[in-house]
Amino acid sequence: MEKDHLSEATRAFLNSCGQNDTLRIETIKSDSWIGYDAAKGIQEKLQELIEMPRIQRMWSYLIMATSENGKTSIRLRTEKMNERYVNEKSEIIIPVISFQMPPNPNERSFLNSILKSMLLPIYPTGKPDVLLEEVIRSISDFRSKLLIIDEVHHMGRMPFSKQRLMLDLIKYLSNEARIAIAAFGIEEAINIFSSDPQLKNRFKKIYLPGWSPDDQYRRLLASFELILPLRKPSILIDEELALLIYDRTNGTIGEIISVIKKSAIEAVKTGAEQITKDIVRGLDFESSKAA
Repeated sequence: MEKDHLSEATRAFLNSCGQNDTLRIETIKSDSWIGYDAAKGIQEKLQELIEMPRIQRMWSYLIMATSENGKTSIRLRTEKMNERYVNEKSEIIIPVISFQMPPNPNERSFLNSILKSMLLPIYPTGKPDVLLEEVIRSISDFRSKLLIIDEVHHMGRMPFSKQRLMLDLIKYLSNEARIAIAAFGIEEAINIFSSDPQLKNRFKKIYLPGWSPDDQYRRLLASFELILPLRKPSILIDEELALLIYDRTNGTIGEIISVIKKSAIEAVKTGAEQITKDIVRGLDFESSKAA
């Protein structure tokens, strides 16, 4: 049977699987990059930061979205496209340094998180000024171009005076290391960065909006169907099925993808080989919108 509902790569994978449903399920569970317009736009902006020459005042972005709305997938995609490598001089190059802000951050834990992301030793009792110099030196040695800070809103758990110190540290690090910064967080982060006029101007704000059941949403579903290794077309863009999937989520990309993946796994297990309205209705899934 010709599998015209699949991409060429997915069709080849499905043909190679034979009756190995376990392999198909593991593939469905794995992380997938769905390049919808908003995510591709942000990822392209980050790539521009990586490719631009170092200047005294590097550009930076504050990227905000609700929880489960695709921030982490953009971060992981940027990491994957800019992995560390060894150049012709046997030097290790790390184009992108990426880490999560510690849950209860301070200067020491912040700097150690950067060192850890570069696979360097950390110093739990190290002096912040010494750690800062080590971080700046390492950024230079590894020729790093972009520092990604995920969950930057964790800074909101710090006392206001400590927040200002951390913001000064971020600003100093960007200036001295001449490295661009992309800070990811929920909308609370805007209040933190707005408290420093210089950083407020330096960090251009980008919002990753939630989804509506519109044409762009249906294009997302169509893109997803291309990579699901199911033997029959689900026609996810069907109006009733598309609305049913949307109604089970809070309009975030994370929950939409979760519902589709869970449905696809059920389609493999039951032998249905396509996502149906009955499968979606029967999912054991609770959206955060119910909270």
